[in-house]
Amino acid sequence: MRFLAIVLLCGAATVAAAEPPPPAAPQQPPAVEATAVRVAVVKTEAAEPLLTVPKPPAVQGWLLLLSGLALAGWIAHRRLSYL
Repeated sequence: MRFLAIVLLCGAATVAAAEPPPPAAPQQPPAVEATAVRVAVVKTEAAEPLLTVPKPPAVQGWLLLLSGLALAGWIAHRRLSYL
């Protein structure tokens, strides 16, 4: 009989401990008007671009040929200088 009483008391204690706590009261947000900052906004039209860049000139064929020959000469000079 004692065993049954101990089991019932332990069961009642675990059920009481397992019950969820009552829900907390919802917290009110802080007063917004006390911390708000008002800013006046004036809408302006889009500003004109201040910096204009002209279109680059077209590449000329003779300049590409000259730079290619210069590069080939420099590479040949480097390879032949080790001999």
